[in-house]
Amino acid sequence: MKLTAKIILLFFLIINTNLSQWIEQESGVEVTLRDVDFVDSLYGWCIGDSATILHTSDGGNIWTQQELPIGNNVLNRIQFIDRNIGYMVGRYGIFYSTQNGGKDWSENQIIENDIILNDLSFVNADTGWVVGGNFIGERNRGVILKTTDRGTSWEIQKEILSGGIFGSKLFAAIDFFNKDYGCAFGGDYVDNFSPTFFYKTTNGGKDWIEYGVVEGLIFRATITAKDTIWAHGGSLSVSKNGGINWTFDTLIIGNKLDIALFNSNEGLLINAHITAGRKLLYTSDCGITWTTDKIYDAPGLASIDNIGREFVWLVGASGRIVKYMPNITGIDETKKKTTNEVNLFQNYPNPFNSTTMINFELRHTNPISLVIYDIRGKKIKTLVSNIYYPGFYTVTWNGKNESGKTVKSGVYLYALTIGNEMKVRKTILIR
Repeated sequence: MKLTAKIILLFFLIINTNLSQWIEQESGVEVTLRDVDFVDSLYGWCIGDSATILHTSDGGNIWTQQELPIGNNVLNRIQFIDRNIGYMVGRYGIFYSTQNGGKDWSENQIIENDIILNDLSFVNADTGWVVGGNFIGERNRGVILKTTDRGTSWEIQKEILSGGIFGSKLFAAIDFFNKDYGCAFGGDYVDNFSPTFFYKTTNGGKDWIEYGVVEGLIFRATITAKDTIWAHGGSLSVSKNGGINWTFDTLIIGNKLDIALFNSNEGLLINAHITAGRKLLYTSDCGITWTTDKIYDAPGLASIDNIGREFVWLVGASGRIVKYMPNITGIDETKKKTTNEVNLFQNYPNPFNSTTMINFELRHTNPISLVIYDIRGKKIKTLVSNIYYPGFYTVTWNGKNESGKTVKSGVYLYALTIGNEMKVRKTILIR
């Protein structure tokens, strides 16, 4: 009878492990949230209107509001390098930075206050770029700026002036793959028929070369490989040859589309369209085909970020924050833009009753951490937190938490972190 009960429990747990989880989180605000960024499965930030910035250190179970030196600003984009160093941009030419996880934000108005800064891309703690333009009024100026000292000083790398609204080139999106290779998108953004121009640099922005027009309105860009560029926003276009040719998806047209990419071919896309409805779409072939992963209701969602396949966050209108754990499997279990410094293997035995072994392989000497979480992202126990040398390692978990108390049966996650790279796998504990 006892063995039968365990088998039934195991079957129940496996079924539930294969189900997606859509968890509405309490933000405490009603404003529109425009962007979200997580550095690992616990630490994240989201920003929006009325100078709103929210922070979580437990995977979103609790969100707290952080204070800014200037209020009543619309914040557009945020990026954290690690748990402490972060940057964001918004209206009135404002750039904000923090060195302590957002406890304190410094304000630096880098250009005139009629400029709206739309996007940013930092390749390390010191070096980054921002883009924008005067999207209100005459609409006749677009700029790309670079800093190498964390935003203390800025160099205008590209400035485009025009005689009127139509045909102007105001920059709305930028992304860098490394310190040399990056892309930017700009246009007049007057209506849905406005062209978007594609620019690329291979020398850190010393030269920005115009490569032609991309169909649709582009508000965001993601480079996942040297030649693979995803351009999205009001439409979706993908290039597999560095922007020479683009594949434009005529079926995916929405308002401020955003995508969370697991690798160069695979990801989840927010598609909110007046006729197509609100859907979370999934592709595994670089956008050639899409399947509906989730249909969601109002209020709408505008931004998405992910840590591997296990953890996805979405934010949008009316202060909405959603934590999503999709039922997606694949060969790449890493956080976006990983460096493949470490391999994390499936634990054995799995499922397990008393103890299980977790194996990992390290290629270079690095500080690492191996942490057990429950399925909602709550930390259970830190198994490893130290500097390890190259080699193959085995760590045992005995099914107990930090205080030595035995945890209950269920699905757990073990996450191996090295720098900004995180790998996550699931295990099942049966008592």
